[in-house]
Amino acid sequence: MKSDRRAEALRWLKQAKAELKDAEFLKDSGRFYLALFLCQQSAEKALKAFIYSKEDEPVLSHSVESVVELGNNILLRENLSRTRPPSRASAHALALEEHPYCSTWA
Repeated sequence: MKSDRRAEALRWLKQAKAELKDAEFLKDSGRFYLALFLCQQSAEKALKAFIYSKEDEPVLSHSVESVVELGNNILLRENLSRTRPPSRASAHALALEEHPYCSTWA
């Protein structure tokens, strides 16, 4: 992993941990709506930390669902490169076989 990618990933992870700690404080104070907001922000930043640890491209989305999809795509590419030569057909077949949402599309 390139050091600048690692530094960026660690920066996002540090922010995610801090926001989770703040969310716990707010929950204990009875400010549940703010605690939930910070939990969402923490999850988004932790996912972005994973993505930045793997890729150089900036993650512009603020949707947890979109960021999860990006992370899943990275894991899919890594799994394909380890098991067989990547091809468009094999990626599609693997997604249909293993992804819980895609399996209903076959």
